[in-house]
Amino acid sequence: MKIKSFILFIFLSLYTSFVFSQENDTHAIIVEGVNAMMEGNYSESLELLTRARVIAEEEEDYKNLFVAINNIGLNYHKLLDNNEALEYYLESYKIAIKELDYSYEMTSLNNIAILYSQENDLDKAIEYFQKAYDLAEVPQDQLKKGIYAINLAQAYNDKSQANIAMPYIEEAIKLLEADEDYLLEAEALQAVLLHALGKEQESENLITSLLPKLKGNRYAETRVVLFLTLAKIEHVKNNLNQALVLGNTALNQEPINLETRYKIYSLLHSYNEKANNYSQALIAMDSMLHIKQEIHDLRSGRQYQANKVKFEVLNYETQLHDGRERIKSQKRLILILAISSFLIIFLLLWSLRLSRIKNKQRKDLLARQEKILNLELENEKANNLILENQLKENETKLLLEQEQHKREIESKNRKLSAKALYLIDRNRLVETIIQELEQSDKIKPSREVTEHIRRLKGLLKSDEEWENFVQYFDEVNHGLLNRLKEKHENLNANDIRFISYLFMNLSMKEIATIMNITPEACRKRKERISKKIELTENEDLYTYISQI
Repeated sequence: MKIKSFILFIFLSLYTSFVFSQENDTHAIIVEGVNAMMEGNYSESLELLTRARVIAEEEEDYKNLFVAINNIGLNYHKLLDNNEALEYYLESYKIAIKELDYSYEMTSLNNIAILYSQENDLDKAIEYFQKAYDLAEVPQDQLKKGIYAINLAQAYNDKSQANIAMPYIEEAIKLLEADEDYLLEAEALQAVLLHALGKEQESENLITSLLPKLKGNRYAETRVVLFLTLAKIEHVKNNLNQALVLGNTALNQEPINLETRYKIYSLLHSYNEKANNYSQALIAMDSMLHIKQEIHDLRSGRQYQANKVKFEVLNYETQLHDGRERIKSQKRLILILAISSFLIIFLLLWSLRLSRIKNKQRKDLLARQEKILNLELENEKANNLILENQLKENETKLLLEQEQHKREIESKNRKLSAKALYLIDRNRLVETIIQELEQSDKIKPSREVTEHIRRLKGLLKSDEEWENFVQYFDEVNHGLLNRLKEKHENLNANDIRFISYLFMNLSMKEIATIMNITPEACRKRKERISKKIELTENEDLYTYISQI
């Protein structure tokens, strides 16, 4: 049993959504035509849709042209003239590929596949369903991709290839989680596939959970499919009586079409024969023959109606052709009138020639004024260029002055270094004298000698020269020491003094001599200062001072 009603439902819903997405006069005609088709007035519907098609072709309105042609095909599909329907679907498919986007192409492919499926040309049906499914990957349209996955699964199931169909239906279930109606149809087909794969218990459990949810006329065909699947499962279990009960339950579902009834009676006939219920099997056989005749009569009636509608549409197209010829004649008349009007307008324009000449002269004057303005602009640009050159010269001059200033600072720093070295030598000399006075055996200790030694030591501790040195250092280095004091108020005078000598690139030994301390004390002072200004182990004190 195939879920054909579900596939057809998708088919119809897609087309009505196309129709109601347009907003113009052609759209109104198409809506009227679709409504007539839904009411079974196929002749009226085809006339309206043919008119809409002609208008859309003239206006190159490809969207409405696509919808009109598709719905013409749908009319023939409902009239069971699938060959005619296929021609229109193929025509709409060509328009979708050439003029429209992938969404229209997907719909055409799906509808063509449906026709092939109904004609039992399953290979062709799968080919077109697969194309529609692949196109749905482009916009990531989960709903359409899920629908096409269901159709592919159904087509493979019809070919008795349930193992290929199952992955498609599993994907459809994931994609259709947000749409309960489509999800129920997908799960119903999954139950059928589980039975086809021999997973009877899983199929039965799934059907049992689905049947309470499938209420209303929409799911009548789907309920039939599930009841017949349960009947087949009971048949596998050799429970023929229960299988017959389920078959009769399927028969009582409403509404179901004649083809579905025929398949139910066929199953009941087979099971009754196996159960030796020959009278019931005969009744089922009679019902099958009766339904087959009804289907034949219906197809014959629809075929006659389709031929009649074709004839009426042909007449209508002839009338449209005649109408278009009349329109062409009217257009020729309008063209003649337009040419006459043009000649009259030309005479009027000739009378305005003098005024145009005046306008031309005015334009020439404006052009000359514009030229003068352009010259003024060019002159202004030249002046700006001169100013730019002057600015460049001033910048060059400033750079030279900065370079000269830099050399002066370097000269002064050399003098500072020389002064510092002088202090070093002087202090060394004084220390040497003090040591010789204190250690000499030839000089007797006396008050006078002691006084001289004290004075010499006082000379080593004198800050007067240091203050002069600091003032001169700060002038040369643009207030470096003042900035240092502002930034690190916790530095004392000896720290500042040490930093000054360090900035002058004096060695630890030279600094120790100037400050009258040991080299070891000098190194410790450097570490203490680094901690005061919160330097890390990787940061150098000299580098930090240079950046300030």
